[in-house]
Amino acid sequence: MIEVRNLCKRFGAIAAVDDLNFKIETGQTLALVGPSGSGKTTTLRMLNRLVEPDAGQILINAEDVTHQPVEQMRRRMGYVIQHTGLFPHYTVAENVAIIPNLLGWETRRVHTRVYELLEQMGLPPETYATRYPDQLSGGQQQRVGLARALAANPPIILMDEPFGALDTVTRRRIRQEVLQMDAFADKTIILITHDVEEAFETADIICLLDQGKVQQIGLPKDLLQKPENEFVTNFFADQKLQLEWMVLTLSDVFEQLPTEPMGQSGMEFSSTTTLRQALRVLSTGTYDVGIITLYNEKRYFDMPTLITAQQLLK
Repeated sequence: MIEVRNLCKRFGAIAAVDDLNFKIETGQTLALVGPSGSGKTTTLRMLNRLVEPDAGQILINAEDVTHQPVEQMRRRMGYVIQHTGLFPHYTVAENVAIIPNLLGWETRRVHTRVYELLEQMGLPPETYATRYPDQLSGGQQQRVGLARALAANPPIILMDEPFGALDTVTRRRIRQEVLQMDAFADKTIILITHDVEEAFETADIICLLDQGKVQQIGLPKDLLQKPENEFVTNFFADQKLQLEWMVLTLSDVFEQLPTEPMGQSGMEFSSTTTLRQALRVLSTGTYDVGIITLYNEKRYFDMPTLITAQQLLK
């Protein structure tokens, strides 16, 4: 569990982070979003003590780490940055092995861990272990950077725009593939992103910042449906429709769905299926109707019905 209490950082007259508070449980992902200059990167750097806070506390499992030796604290954290930060004169395997070697791991253990992570990242070690960063594509370099952050198996991963340097298609594919890997299971992740869709897809909790202050923190669905101020409303306005499809589930629109059977071929969906997931399944053409059972009642929907049900929620 990570808890931040009253965290502050000023640069001269500018309050980069002003009385920041949040708490996330072990295994959760928190996304920090907001306009440029809102305090996202400064917050992440304070969590890793690359920048020392002027005031406040950072607690990891109820232990204040703001006064711990930096090296001891950082052993709990992996750090991923936008442009990977790979050492150009190190091979892929050597880049991934940096932290385990610094921690004094045995050679065999380091080798096993590096090759295991490269396999998980879709980079077969017999092909990629001896390559250098300039021999890799941008997506491959990003996978190596993720593998390096995971190498010592830290319980916390900090990510600063980890996919930001990639094109949209590559970014989406790597995000969906990599973050589902076993290597990320049970990790507590704090992620900075300018991609709001990425935040909604990956995060359990979203923290929206502006001018160093929290505008709202909570479940993605709550930031859309229960904005606490005008800034929150306006920030998500342009993408609200597609974001709602990502966070609303079939249980949210259950009352708007027909009770009469329809179509020729139906598929049972879980009530926790998002509208976007249901729409994608129906768009394949394998089934023309979805069926959901809730409170011992059945409801039916096809693609047009699902779109109408979402609109009726407004």
